[in-house]
Amino acid sequence: MPDTVNRSELIKDLRKRIIDEIGYRIIMDSDTDASRKIVKIISSLITEYMKDGKRLSIQSIGVFQVKPSAERMGRNPRTGEKITIPARNVVRFKASKSITDIVNPKPKPKKPKRKTKKRVGLRIRK
Repeated sequence: MPDTVNRSELIKDLRKRIIDEIGYRIIMDSDTDASRKIVKIISSLITEYMKDGKRLSIQSIGVFQVKPSAERMGRNPRTGEKITIPARNVVRFKASKSITDIVNPKPKPKKPKRKTKKRVGLRIRK
C-alpha cells in the first residue's frame, strides 16, 4: 500500500510552500494573484503526491490515489481494427461520503396513509 498523505500533512506542506513562494503577505493581502498562487500550489502538491505514488486522503473531500491499469484489447473507432491498449497508471478519486450524500440525496420516506374507520351511525327513520 502506498504512503498516505492526510489533511494535516497537506496543510503543513501547503503552509511551508506558501511561506516559501508567497511569504507572509498572504495573511494581510486578499488580492487575486495570491489566490491564484495558492490554487497552483495545491495543484502542484497533489501532482507531486500522485507522481510519487502516494495516496492523498482529505477527510471532508475524498481520496486521490494512483492505481495501475492492466493491458487490454480495444478497437480503433475509425477502422474497427482491434488494438492493444498498453498498461498504465491512472489517477483515481473517490469522493467522501458527505459529498456523495449531498450529490445523491436520499428521497424522503412517504408518510403512510392513515386508515380511517368506517363510521357506523344510526339511521333515524321518520
